Amino acid sequence: MRWMFIISFLALTVMACKKDKSDQQFSAFSEKGPFGGVWVELSQGKDTLNFNIPSQMLEQLPWRPPDNAGVFFMGAEVYKDYDGSINSPGGIFAYYRNAGGDSLNIYNFFVSSKYEQFAFKLDPNLNRFKIGKFYKRPGLPDELTFSRIR
Repeated sequence: MRWMFIISFLALTVMACKKDKSDQQFSAFSEKGPFGGVWVELSQGKDTLNFNIPSQMLEQLPWRPPDNAGVFFMGAEVYKDYDGSINSPGGIFAYYRNAGGDSLNIYNFFVSSKYEQFAFKLDPNLNRFKIGKFYKRPGLPDELTFSRIR
């Protein structure tokens, strides 16, 4: 009987903590294709992009972004640069796709003063995409491949 009480208590606790995904704060950005989710860079596996960020973050930009703009958070492992300083390319980024879909314009909230354009190609199965190197990390190729992990 005691175990049944403990299991019931744990189940109720988990259900009570579940977030309401219908709340606008938790709705994921999606632009005519499911970018939503978390993506990992494949060559080193040290950097992730999370596209499940509320688009209200765009209100922090000093100008009005395009209608198809979104936001992603980059989680990144720190590294020691060539000069010995400790760096991390992680942060919050705004982005939008160009009309042709072959490039992505990215704005880093922490270090940019404008959007920068990078070549972009989405896999037809929507599980991978390739993008020009838009952040600094030793050993990364000029073209980065990201794969969806969730």
